[in-house]
Amino acid sequence: SVAILQSTGSSSSSSSGRFHTVVCACLRALETGQQTTWATLLSDARQEVVRSLGLLSPESTSSVSPTIMRLQMLQSLSEAWALRWPPAPLTTVESSQGLIQVPAVPSPEALASAQQVWEERETVTGHGGRYHGQEPQVALRGTLVAALGCHAALPGVLADAAKAARKAGHLHHGLVAIQKLNAAAQQAPSGAAGPPSEKRIAWRLEAAKQLWAGGQQALAVDSARALLKDAKNVLGATAAATSRIFCLVGSWLANSRAASSAEVLHHLQQAVAPAPDVSSAGPSARGEARAHFRLANYADSQYRTLQQQNKTQERTEELAGLLHRKQQLAALEKPFMERWTAGKVPTTHNGTRMVQQRDQMTWSTISSLKKPIRFDEAAIEARASKEREFRDIALANYGRCLVKGNAYDLVSIFRLVQLWLGGDPEVVAALAELFPRVPSHKFLPLVYQMASRLSAKPDAAGFQSSLSRLLLRLAVDHPHHCLYQLLALKNGNRDRNGKVIAGAATSAGAMSHSVDQDKVAAAEQLLSDVSMVSDASKMTVEQVNQMVKIYISLAAIPVDRDAKAMAFPREFKRLPALPRVPVASAPLEVDPSAGYHELPYFVKFTGDMAFVGGINKPKLIKVVDSAGREFKQLVKSGNDDLRQDAVMQQFFGLVNAVLAGDPGSARRRLDMVVYKVVA
Repeated sequence: SVAILQSTGSSSSSSSGRFHTVVCACLRALETGQQTTWATLLSDARQEVVRSLGLLSPESTSSVSPTIMRLQMLQSLSEAWALRWPPAPLTTVESSQGLIQVPAVPSPEALASAQQVWEERETVTGHGGRYHGQEPQVALRGTLVAALGCHAALPGVLADAAKAARKAGHLHHGLVAIQKLNAAAQQAPSGAAGPPSEKRIAWRLEAAKQLWAGGQQALAVDSARALLKDAKNVLGATAAATSRIFCLVGSWLANSRAASSAEVLHHLQQAVAPAPDVSSAGPSARGEARAHFRLANYADSQYRTLQQQNKTQERTEELAGLLHRKQQLAALEKPFMERWTAGKVPTTHNGTRMVQQRDQMTWSTISSLKKPIRFDEAAIEARASKEREFRDIALANYGRCLVKGNAYDLVSIFRLVQLWLGGDPEVVAALAELFPRVPSHKFLPLVYQMASRLSAKPDAAGFQSSLSRLLLRLAVDHPHHCLYQLLALKNGNRDRNGKVIAGAATSAGAMSHSVDQDKVAAAEQLLSDVSMVSDASKMTVEQVNQMVKIYISLAAIPVDRDAKAMAFPREFKRLPALPRVPVASAPLEVDPSAGYHELPYFVKFTGDMAFVGGINKPKLIKVVDSAGREFKQLVKSGNDDLRQDAVMQQFFGLVNAVLAGDPGSARRRLDMVVYKVVA
């Protein structure tokens, strides 16, 4: 068992070498039961590790992490000793040297509990792609499992080691772990019960993933296909395990382009077939969401490909040729059929053959034109049907992915809304049924773009009614994230002084270049609908509207161009508190359950009003909330277009989401400072 640790854990520093020497000595003592030696080594090692903390650089936590990892490894050794040599009851056997204590073999429950603790430590130390912190602990876990005599659990540890190495890009370590996994599986006693089918499937699947990561794509696909064939016939796999294999095979076939689109689609559809169309939680939900996303993403890629092909020069020429042939056919067929109907086309006495050669040639030409036209129209309809099929599959599975989990929310919701805003009546109708099943908070990143499409003009596709229903739901569930956008649209007919502009004419003093009265009317109607949902919604709308009017009035206050500060207007310092309005610039996390209760709310303005410079002299004010926190806010007026600021802040928020999803960026805590913009 010591060899496992020595072969995987490695370090170039002398201190790390001494530490691993002590760990190996502790493992020998653990196997033989030399308690005095073990306790002395463990105590000395802990003291040495703690003493080394004083020599580390205080400038970075990266130098502290290895030390914490070593302390965790020593704690794992201590926990393993308690499993192998429990204090009581003692199991002894007689020998020539007297009574000898027999090491205990931990029960499956005790081992599972210990492994759960060890795995949690590995996850913490390996967070953000820190493989150098995770790998020694995984290796130690394998060594401890072997030392405890639980050889049946060793393949699972090796599979975890292979997975961690693959994800970190250390493929050599992963292949070594897979080789040891295969050897451990072959060394199992012939009479002993084998591991559960789920574990065997996971091990073989990990081996296939190692091949794929190593560039052996064809071999990986063949291995996964063989596993898929054995899953039900030999291993008795569950529907979830079979779904996982189908999903992986389909994804690999799509990436390698080693199969037709029909075969890829078949595998991906089989991956989502066992999953019920309801939300769930846990690892199974993540797997189902992944399967739905991969199916939606592949169908969407095929849909986009067909759309791009429709815009090529070849397709344009094909349509032009079809149109030309139809015009030729109409020019020949119409007068001919008129003559035929009028009885001016001479035929034989039984009417089976035309008499004149000119009529025969005309009919032959008409027939020769009809055949390619029918062929071309059938081909165009087949492509259009395939395009609709791919589009519908993408829409349905993007929606199910949003219902199942959160891992692919950003891509899924952006693509769905993009298709929805395209205005296709079929898409609008499909998404009108889908959107109510999607949790409302997942639409919030795009509420600004969706609200900007509001209009009072009727449309045949039903887009406006669908949009109004969705925005109504968002404003009721998440008022503090949506009402400001709707109020900005409602106030889109105001000039720089906060006065309402009559009509839709362009005004030199308007905040916007032109007034869209249809948009203003639609926003007013939607806010009225929100107020009618409940008394709480009505109070929230009224108080947020009051807050917005205050900001408009503050922005419209004239200032001296040379002034650098001014006293805060007295009438704004005597405002009552607004218990349903959190400070607009305060960070407010999205609550998926829409339970925004007991939030700190706006109390008062404080201090003087300062100016930060610039042509339009933005005003710097201070706001205090009910928790006593003070916030600085910038009030802009004049020709400043806050819509541009809002879009840029939205973009910065998306950049932060991408950075948070990257292990390297998350490890370095890279992000951009984002400010809230109330346009």
